[in-house]
Order: sequence, then C-alpha cells, then structure tokens
Amino acid sequence: MTVQLDALYDVQVHFAQQILDVIKDNLQRDSRNTAGSICIMTLVIIISPIVILFIRLIINDIQRYAVVLSDQTKALDQEQKRADSLLYRLLPKSVAQKLKHNEQVCFLPIIIQHVQ
Repeated sequence: MTVQLDALYDVQVHFAQQILDVIKDNLQRDSRNTAGSICIMTLVIIISPIVILFIRLIINDIQRYAVVLSDQTKALDQEQKRADSLLYRLLPKSVAQKLKHNEQVCFLPIIIQHVQ
C-alpha cells in the first residue's frame, strides 16, 4: 500500500510542479503585457496634449480665415455695387442690364441716337 501511496504522491508532486510552471509562465506573460500596456498608456498621455494643442491651433487658423473671407466678401460686394453704379451712370439702363447678364449688345443704334 505504501508503494501505491508513494506513486500517488509522486503523481501529485508532478502535477503540482506542472501547475506551478503554467502559473509561472502565465504570470511572466501577463507581466510583459502589463509593461507594454503601461508604455502605450504613458505614450498616449504624453502625446494627447500635443495633439489637442495642434487641433486648437488649426481651429484658430480656420476661424481667422473665416473672418478674413467674410471681410473680403463684404469688400467684394461693395466693389460690385460701385461697379454696377458706374455702369448704370455711363450706359443706358437697358444696355447695362444686358451687359450684366452677359447678353449680346449692339451699340450701333445707341451711337446713331447720340449722333443725331
């Protein structure tokens, strides 16, 4: 009976050693994974403020561009009104409207009216 108990004890010790080896391997693998995760998290924490800063700078540039574009649009509208006013002062209204709408204008009848 002691031989059988010794055999069972040896089997128990063998399985216990295998279980300890598996646990040790898993612990080492998990430690490496944790170290890698910590490195990635640290990198993200360091880079995030830089990315946020660049995004803010880009947003500020876009807002400034929008203001400049708005100002230029207003100036262009004013120039268009000035050009229209000048066009209507220099030419008869019907001719000015045709020119504004890119229609063909025959100036011969107008020249004849001014000559007579």
